[in-house]
Parts: sequence; C-alpha cells; structure tokens
Amino acid sequence: MGMESDGLTFEQMEALIAGAAERGAWLVFAGHEVSERGPQTMILPELEMLLEYARSADSGIWLDTVAAVGE
Repeated sequence: MGMESDGLTFEQMEALIAGAAERGAWLVFAGHEVSERGPQTMILPELEMLLEYARSADSGIWLDTVAAVGE
C-alpha cells in the first residue's frame, strides 16, 4: 500500500514521515503526475523540499526502492 502524495505539502508529508518513524513503520508515497500544479499531481517544489529533507544526514530517512528495503 502507498500513501497518496498528490497535492500534499512538504509539511503534510513531513508529518506522515514523523508518524511512520514513531511507529517504526514503512512509508511509501504514491502519486500520479509530478508537475507545478494540476489534479492528481505531486507538486514539484514540495517534492524537491521532501527530497532535500530526506537526503540530509540527520533526517534518519532511508530512501530506496521497495525491493531494496524489503531485502
């Protein structure tokens, strides 16, 4: 299962990440398009902020494919 990420702000995604971390759970964001705007779209600037946050050394976030995490 994935958590719908279409239309979410960085702050909303960050809150979902924090909740998953507290539970020791996986979080898979699932979206459709990636663009500046539009229906069923993960908003590009919000995604860029999320990736910048996730790549920071102190975030504690593991970014990888589902297959790699599952191994």
